[in-house]
Amino acid sequence: MGNVYNTITNKYKDSDVIFIVFGTAIVGMFVALSLFIEDTASSYLGWRMVEERFGMTATIWAHTYLALSLLPQVGSVLLTHVYMSEGSGSVGRNKWAWGAAGFEMMDFVFDLTHRSTGFEVMIAFSNNPSWTNGLGVFMVTILTLLFTIASLFMLTLSMGIVVSSWAEVQRRYDKNVSTIGVRRRAAAAREVQEAHDNPMSHPPIRDTPIRDPNRPNRNG
Repeated sequence: MGNVYNTITNKYKDSDVIFIVFGTAIVGMFVALSLFIEDTASSYLGWRMVEERFGMTATIWAHTYLALSLLPQVGSVLLTHVYMSEGSGSVGRNKWAWGAAGFEMMDFVFDLTHRSTGFEVMIAFSNNPSWTNGLGVFMVTILTLLFTIASLFMLTLSMGIVVSSWAEVQRRYDKNVSTIGVRRRAAAAREVQEAHDNPMSHPPIRDTPIRDPNRPNRNG
């Protein structure tokens, strides 16, 4: 498999389906951005919980934890994009996938820290491995994976499709507009030709003589 984005675009380049693909990618991009913001905020709160539990402090800037929350997400998006852009024959292509997976794992850990209330859900299960506590661990883990994977992978894929298909969408749009214009001109030409070939379909307009106002009225 080569460049994923170009593969998708080339598959629909000669079809109006490209508009559906492009529109879906736009919607997916906004959905992923909302999840991205939620995931960043969750990781940030996870860092704060680690800070409180272990007595960590930011050395200089107050926004350090925000930067740390964005680091794995931005890194994952960039490395996933590089991986999906390179062809399958690229040497060392898998290193980008491993790098993206490492960033996602980092994001997952701190996201899970917040969503499990400082791993209290996990601790409760280890102390009492009941079905209820096990279900809590399962739901928290699935939710965290959903936010982590969906926000990063969907954002990468959607943005890549939007960028790669933009030129093709414009070309297809211009072609459709041009085709509609040609069809309208052809229809108008046919109507003119039909009127010329069949005068009875358009009866001639009767000429009404214009009355001279200076001419005396015979009835007057």
